[in-house]
Amino acid sequence: MYNEDRKQRFYEFKLKTVASVTPLVPRFKRVAPFEHMYQKDLCDFNLNEITEMYKLFKFTTLESIIVVNNTLTQYTDWCVNENLVLNGQNIYATITPDMLAALLNKTLLNHQIVSRDTILTWIEALKNPRDRFMILSIFEYGKSKDFEDTIRAKMDDIDIENHTMKLYSGRVVNVSEALILTAQKSNMTMELTYPYGTKSKLMDDGTIIKRSHIVKDDPHCLGRQMYNSLAAALKSIDVSYMTAEKINISGQIHMTNELIRKYNSNKNKILYDVETRSMIEHQYGIKINRPSYFLKKYGDYLI
Repeated sequence: MYNEDRKQRFYEFKLKTVASVTPLVPRFKRVAPFEHMYQKDLCDFNLNEITEMYKLFKFTTLESIIVVNNTLTQYTDWCVNENLVLNGQNIYATITPDMLAALLNKTLLNHQIVSRDTILTWIEALKNPRDRFMILSIFEYGKSKDFEDTIRAKMDDIDIENHTMKLYSGRVVNVSEALILTAQKSNMTMELTYPYGTKSKLMDDGTIIKRSHIVKDDPHCLGRQMYNSLAAALKSIDVSYMTAEKINISGQIHMTNELIRKYNSNKNKILYDVETRSMIEHQYGIKINRPSYFLKKYGDYLI
């Protein structure tokens, strides 16, 4: 690590106010190659050097780039107070969220925000109905803690006539005809097909997503099993870059666009209006505390 003794002093300074500096270490290690390349400490990087470094980091979320920039801002602020910065300025502190957003890897991000049509195309390509239900349920009503709203879902929870579903978490959400049909198929299927064609029997425990072997009835264990199953399903159709969270966000964006069309409105009105925003929050079990942040991050995907 470049100027390792200086970083160690900063860690000691931080330990006066935080319990651990463990999360900071990987961030400094990530920057170290650029310090060696520029032959100077990161606190002395100019704006161009910082932005070029961030581009090469290939951030895909605003949260991740903000976290790193905040850490480097704190470090450089400490260096300024210690008279270690050559020009006495903290360049990181001048970088705005808009500037950081412009540095995201939009190419990869574009692949991770997908339309409903894309989701439907993916699930048609999957062999197992339960995998289809996993993906479509996350898209339509969210991920939930440990995936419990999907893992513990039962056919009795679905009101087929009214296209609603009572989730394990207690919310009653709207569901599509496609999700109902997928749930019915998954509920009736008692066999799991693996990528290479081998099959295994599934146990009927009353849930829509049935398991091939007994797992401890613990939310974390069940959630980990679904996480692994979801990852395997996405990999089988060559979209391993996709995650449950990105499917969830894609669903939120789709619903926002549907509300814009329904009310002949625009993205700002839909997200700032308490009534329409609460519809999205209820459907996905989320809280959009800062509509401006949602718009800044996903505005390009809204109509």
